[in-house]
Amino acid sequence: PRLHVAQANTTGDELLDAAEIVVETYKVHTKESKIPVKMIVNTGGTKFIEHLFNGNFVRGNLPGVDLFAISSKHGALQYVAKTGKIIDFSGKRKEWLTAIKNCKTAIIFHYDIISEGIDIDGITGTLIMRNNGLAKLIQIVGRTVRLDFERSG
Repeated sequence: PRLHVAQANTTGDELLDAAEIVVETYKVHTKESKIPVKMIVNTGGTKFIEHLFNGNFVRGNLPGVDLFAISSKHGALQYVAKTGKIIDFSGKRKEWLTAIKNCKTAIIFHYDIISEGIDIDGITGTLIMRNNGLAKLIQIVGRTVRLDFERSG
């Protein structure tokens, strides 16, 4: 997988900046990928996850992409781009993992999915959008590289 580290713009609106960064990173990642893109967005907290998942900016600019929001506060939700419906996977970890695996293209919003050791088939990139200490950043990079190494070996 490719690793992207986001740097916020200077509009002063963190939530708008975050949505724009997700869309632009996904588009860049898609251009450079020869396979369908599934990208994890490692973002800051429930407020950001809700905004990115529920907001029209990401959906409107990436119309064919399924979105997943996974948080301890709200469980796991999938926005299905084809139908515009939301599926609630609360308390059904195996089901949302299967749903992600079966998607052709997807963005998964989560606060700390990589550090929790959840391996998801088909992930092509990770976008880090939260401030992490050096040790945490090294751990995230290590997990991302490990996923790539395991698939290529």
